[in-house]
Amino acid sequence: MTAFFECIDIINRRNGYETSRQNPMKKMTNALLANARDEAIEE
Repeated sequence: MTAFFECIDIINRRNGYETSRQNPMKKMTNALLANARDEAIEE
């Protein structure tokens, strides 16, 4: 019985793998980061 539920878990993880990786965060280049401004913190 445990093997049956483990099989269901494996199938669910495989189905969720593609959906969780459909829109990954874009990598930022050093040139793009060089033009970025930090937020000003007012005290």
